[in-house]
Amino acid sequence: MTDPKPICVRFGDVEAMLRPLCMSDASALQAFFRSHDPETVRLRYGYPRKEMDDAAAAKLVGVDQRRDVALGLFSRDDAFLAVGRYYQDPEGTGAEVAFVVGEMTRGLGMAGYLLGKLACVAREHGIESFWASVLDDNKPMLRILHHLHDHAETDPLTGELVHRVLVSEVLRQWPDFLRFKGIQSIS
Repeated sequence: MTDPKPICVRFGDVEAMLRPLCMSDASALQAFFRSHDPETVRLRYGYPRKEMDDAAAAKLVGVDQRRDVALGLFSRDDAFLAVGRYYQDPEGTGAEVAFVVGEMTRGLGMAGYLLGKLACVAREHGIESFWASVLDDNKPMLRILHHLHDHAETDPLTGELVHRVLVSEVLRQWPDFLRFKGIQSIS
């Protein structure tokens, strides 16, 4: 998202502000982390994690948005509703993508919306594909990826399945996703 001006988006009855993360979001990100149940933490990080310390929060909100991208959907009181991010691979044509959506706003299409926004930025940066290492029981993330005709490969070092999707396929399907979910930009 090259424009730092927030965008107001409606997900059903929920209004959210989309904007890039910044350093001042660190404490709000820690509060968002504390709001997650243990299963959400395990599915997002791949292992149980008890806390997000100041250094970890600073690293997650302090990304260089010219290379890596971290976007947040925020409530009117500036609390996190969802986060989507990508980290560009060293060769520059791929990026790891990850999301976390708060338990109270799941099923509204926030992760899919963030994926589309990330794809828009990725296209500008010359990124051709996204990849994600996803646990087998992370059904919401797997649904998003499978819908995009992903293919999975086994990582030879970890044995985990790594799912890949083309940025062009995300962008091709994104307008239909927005219509299906009834997601509207309102500013």
